[in-house]
Amino acid sequence: MNKVILIGRLTKDPETRYTQSGLQVTTFTLAVDRRFAKKDSNLRAGRREMRMGLYSRNRGKRGERLWCSFCREQGYDVHRTAQYRGNTGAAGDVEGLPFVHVEVKYVQHLNIRMAMEQSIHDAAAEEKGNLPIVAHKRTREEWLVTMTESGWKILSGAFDHQERIVTVFDRREKFNIQKAVTEARLLSDTKDIVSVKYSRGDVWGGIPLVTMRAEDWFELYREWEAGMDLKAREAQEL
Repeated sequence: MNKVILIGRLTKDPETRYTQSGLQVTTFTLAVDRRFAKKDSNLRAGRREMRMGLYSRNRGKRGERLWCSFCREQGYDVHRTAQYRGNTGAAGDVEGLPFVHVEVKYVQHLNIRMAMEQSIHDAAAEEKGNLPIVAHKRTREEWLVTMTESGWKILSGAFDHQERIVTVFDRREKFNIQKAVTEARLLSDTKDIVSVKYSRGDVWGGIPLVTMRAEDWFELYREWEAGMDLKAREAQEL
């Protein structure tokens, strides 16, 4: 990622507008002094006005709210961590899903490897033994959940109806995650729980990832969470 620092003066008031998806975008014009050489090799001073756009940080908050709303539809009373604890540190973006650390990403172009690494790192820092996942969504598309293959095996292994679980190994070097999940679903029975597994060697760090529709993920999660909750209660009684 390239980082550019510009120092200048605003030439007029910033303009704020909203996209069709409700995203707030602020545009401003910045006057920047610069030096350049003319044909006579002498340096000249000049000014250039640059029109720039700034996406509001509200997009991240909106994504967390949308994920909370989706989780409540699945029967879980969740809330945004920042609402209750301010600076969240290593905590997940959303709390209320027992035994899971959630990173929420509401972006059009997601680096899923980096997002997953963040979730793994923060889950380890919490030292609660929670399962790291990334809940991600693009505008006007459904929620997906990504986890490591080892995490997926933990959830799927607790599911009573193993015959319903279908895993597609996508070997394409370049592919759209959303499209890959949709294609896998179209090739399967509507009652199947479909996931797409993929790995890119050195590019992906050699760690296979698994992505699935959030609705399918919740089917696996409910049974696993119920078993984990039972184990926790039994441990307390001992």
